Amino acid sequence: MLGSSDKRPHPVEERNRAVVRRSLVAVRDIAQGSVIGEKDLGCFRPESGRTSFDFWDVVGSVASRSYSRGELIDG
Repeated sequence: MLGSSDKRPHPVEERNRAVVRRSLVAVRDIAQGSVIGEKDLGCFRPESGRTSFDFWDVVGSVASRSYSRGELIDG
């Protein structure tokens, strides 16, 4: 068998990671203490906040602070 069964990004792919991955962003104002819904979040590039892979972990959670439209979701 050629190659390795260990799947890891190559060094050249690691450099692109921050550019191609997406972050969770508030698409409308979210008040502290409100329940975050699907329509409150968007996934935009680049990844510098919470990753878009956490989308379903954040939906249904209570906002620990207020977020303005366009602000990265950090918690």
